[in-house]
Amino acid sequence: MKSRILFIIALLVTALGGAKAQTYPVNITQGCTLNTMYANALSVLKMEGVITINTSGSTTTIKTSSGTTLFTYNSQNVCSLPATTSSANNLTRHIINTPSNILQALLPGYTDIALKFPDPEAYAVYTSSNTTLTFRRDHERSSYASAYLLNTGTNTPGWSGKNVTKVIFDSSFANARPTSCYKWFDGMSSLTTITGIANLNTSSVTNMSYMFRNCSSLTTLTVSNFNTGKVTSMAAMFDGMSSLTTITGITNLNTRSVTNMSYMFRNCSSLTTLTVSNFNTGNVTSMDYMFQFCSSLTALDVSNFNTGKVTSIAAMFYGCSGITSLNLSNFSVTSSVNTGMMLRNMRGLRSLTISSSLVSYMNGDGCQNIGTDVNGNVATPCTLIYPTTSHPSFTTVTPDYVKWNYGYFVSKNMKPYAHLNGTALTFYYDDYYNEKQATQTVYG
Repeated sequence: MKSRILFIIALLVTALGGAKAQTYPVNITQGCTLNTMYANALSVLKMEGVITINTSGSTTTIKTSSGTTLFTYNSQNVCSLPATTSSANNLTRHIINTPSNILQALLPGYTDIALKFPDPEAYAVYTSSNTTLTFRRDHERSSYASAYLLNTGTNTPGWSGKNVTKVIFDSSFANARPTSCYKWFDGMSSLTTITGIANLNTSSVTNMSYMFRNCSSLTTLTVSNFNTGKVTSMAAMFDGMSSLTTITGITNLNTRSVTNMSYMFRNCSSLTTLTVSNFNTGNVTSMDYMFQFCSSLTALDVSNFNTGKVTSIAAMFYGCSGITSLNLSNFSVTSSVNTGMMLRNMRGLRSLTISSSLVSYMNGDGCQNIGTDVNGNVATPCTLIYPTTSHPSFTTVTPDYVKWNYGYFVSKNMKPYAHLNGTALTFYYDDYYNEKQATQTVYG
């Protein structure tokens, strides 16, 4: 099978009395010889009287017009060598039998000779015998039976659907610059090992959606080499990684350009810690289902989240049954934001701080089952902390706790007091004491 390789020999000429420069492009095909490869360039040099060319057997000697030997080379058929970087070095050694490299050889009146190989390709090779997916960057793609160029945009990668147990990022891949990691490992439920991930340079990547979705056998993942400054979507990036216990380097993710974080950590049910306090969410429009069913988390700091552009936070913390404290005081939402099921089934929640806008717009099932056990019975109510000027609609169940839209809370602002209206004395247990005190006669 023929392999077309483009070699460019650039001859920069500085002769006495003036300067001239010429470039000699040569198309090389399978089965060529070095004599053929350099025919154009060498013939011009010979015609100009700069060199003499003598061939004896398989050896060609090039001398200056004054008789000084510049270099010799073996004119055997070497053009069939794969044009990899290592082969390029081998080719250079074939060309010159002297310590000097052809890229540095100097001719009288010529300042440099340059040799350039075509850019290598970035691709992935699937080996069915050991169920391994290897990422490489070289010229050897055509030598593999199952090799796939990298996908772009939201195109599904060619290796999708393969049974993969191991992923390798070869050292040659370090110089690759993929633009999309969309669905790279999506659905690889048997994947247990990723090696060489430091060789993945993501500085040009804009889409990481579904990158590791449903990699349910991976227990650890390192993303601290990830450059995500251009990424606009991390939707479902880690969704379904149910065995994952640790994500190393998550704090290094640059999320300044991200607009979609939907389902990002959904079903990461084995994660015990997750640090997202440094996330820049100023451009995020969707956070729905972001942490759904992260049931092993006991704490989550989202107090710095900017929700100014968010249109949906539906089911954002749904099923995070292990989280005991949550501060949403910085969440700014309007009536158009979908907050459905936002805190549903957070049975372990014991302290909830909310903003005034959340008080106004959380819908009926947004807080369902907070403070209850698995049977829906009141277990330990959650302490609700909210602005005193905001009055959520409480339904009093007992003097010890209140019910707010299917969630059971104790308000830190509630207190018992009495109100004297004329000759009538009424006893209350609510959070209106401070406001009534300003206008009426109340007794704590």
